[in-house]
Amino acid sequence: EKRIKEERQWINKFKVKQPQAVKQRIAKLEKLKNSDDYVKKPPFTGKPFRFRFPDAPRLSPEVAEFKGLYHSYGNGETL
Repeated sequence: EKRIKEERQWINKFKVKQPQAVKQRIAKLEKLKNSDDYVKKPPFTGKPFRFRFPDAPRLSPEVAEFKGLYHSYGNGETL
């Protein structure tokens, strides 16, 4: 759809200045619309989907608690 919109804008812009190029672009656009690769945008039938998620419960102020945790590099302990 975006590409078709851009082509139509180009056609409207250069309709007077370059009529031969406009004819070629129109033919190219029609060929694209009639091809099997073209997928037409489905019609809009109502309101768009709206997802609502309930608020998540609050976490406790302490995220993690460690007892007896040690870490070292080589021979010296750092924690």
